[in-house]
Amino acid sequence: MDTKRNIEHWMVANPLMVDCKADIKKVAKQMVEKNIGAVLVKENDKFVGIFTERDLVRYVSSTNDQSSQSIEKFVTKYPICAQIHEDYHLVYMKMKVHKIRHLPIMNRDKLVGIVSIRDLLRYYQNQIESDLFERKDEIKNLQKLVNLSDSEVVDKLIKEVKRLEEISLTDDLTGLYNVRYFRSRLREETERAKRNKKCLTLIFCDIDYFKQINDKYGHQQGDKILVEISKEFLNTVSGYNIISKLRKSDIIARYGGEEFVIVLPEISKENGLIVAERLRKVIANHKFTNQHEKLKITMSFGIAEFHKDAKNDIELIKNADTAMYMAKEKGRNRSEVYTKEVKSR
Repeated sequence: MDTKRNIEHWMVANPLMVDCKADIKKVAKQMVEKNIGAVLVKENDKFVGIFTERDLVRYVSSTNDQSSQSIEKFVTKYPICAQIHEDYHLVYMKMKVHKIRHLPIMNRDKLVGIVSIRDLLRYYQNQIESDLFERKDEIKNLQKLVNLSDSEVVDKLIKEVKRLEEISLTDDLTGLYNVRYFRSRLREETERAKRNKKCLTLIFCDIDYFKQINDKYGHQQGDKILVEISKEFLNTVSGYNIISKLRKSDIIARYGGEEFVIVLPEISKENGLIVAERLRKVIANHKFTNQHEKLKITMSFGIAEFHKDAKNDIELIKNADTAMYMAKEKGRNRSEVYTKEVKSR
């Protein structure tokens, strides 16, 4: 097993940190002198954001005022972070997905470093070259066995490298995030909610009587329903404007089988209930069919809130799941918010 898969091996420890009131020109000078693309920002000795070369460009392009200014208004507040124990590959894909070049590294709620996409790309390049060198004889043997030309071998290798680099963050069937990515992001979001004293709501939902559908119509029809529900979820949440539109931090994932999870950072469970009810009604009113036969599909939803209902990500999943099963017990096709009464059942 690779002992260096932990992102700790690739981060810069003790990165440059400046106060949010720091002069933007002085900060820019420090970045140039140290040849770095980002600095971390503190306020009252607490980590609050990141200032990158993109923010510097934004400053330059947005003002003709040559007088001194603080970086405060150009800082990206409460950025997406990674935990020190995370796999470097997952961190790399997170940066690719969100199109960010610099990622603060946390040890729970303590800032410990920063990693850049440049460093990870350099590692990938070295790793690929090393792997190809080590497998030189294997490649030659493969070429002899399958009688491929040099160009065909290279094409196959490139495709394989791309496949390995983009390890699945998404579920093959539905295209939603998979459970591995969901668990990683939920842990990150609960840590951020704890650090910034913000709320966070988790919705756990399940298709009603799905086993009966598979038994009666077959798994191919069941898969078709899962795909349709996923599309409806994405369309509904991304178009959702009662509270906010889908942000980069919002997550919809297939948890497994017929179960789905939705993470809503900075959303209370009362507003989470509104989201769940809208999704429930969309699915209940959707026209599912099997050939020419109409199918009635419904879902049950459970809602729990971090801080109020759970102290960590594991407890949050458990309590949202508990609320969802309470919705099942109360007749299905309904949403249930986690409470102490639900817990006692």
